Amino acid sequence: MRKLALTILLASFAAAVVFAQHTPPSPATIAQDIVNRYTTLLELNSAQQTQALAIFTTEVTAEFSAQKDERTQREALHTAVINNDSLGIQSASTAIGNDAAASTLARATAEAAFYQILTLPGQQSKYTQLVGRGGGGGWGRGPGGPGR
Repeated sequence: MRKLALTILLASFAAAVVFAQHTPPSPATIAQDIVNRYTTLLELNSAQQTQALAIFTTEVTAEFSAQKDERTQREALHTAVINNDSLGIQSASTAIGNDAAASTLARATAEAAFYQILTLPGQQSKYTQLVGRGGGGGWGRGPGGPGR
């Protein structure tokens, strides 16, 4: 009986470990989710969906790259702080700022391109109402998104 209980416990633990491993969605998956949401909210036609998918895939890919580099630079910044390395602190801080700028540029460029493809009556005004002032805020655009 004890052996059976131990086996069940180990099997449960192994299952928990397997299910706990989560692979983040790809840029293409995130972009498709954004397009699906906007298709519902703005009634995008098929041509707009195709254009939007290209726009948002490019944006999300650029943001993934900037975020990955920022994580690396934050580690470098931490090391520089621990070592009292003022040049390292300056270099990592500048790189982090550049990554934030690259992410903002990617997002704003995508939003501008997306806005231009909204050519059906009422789409631009509805989009403006959905995202409010200051843009859509990244992957959590519009109602129902996680926001950032």
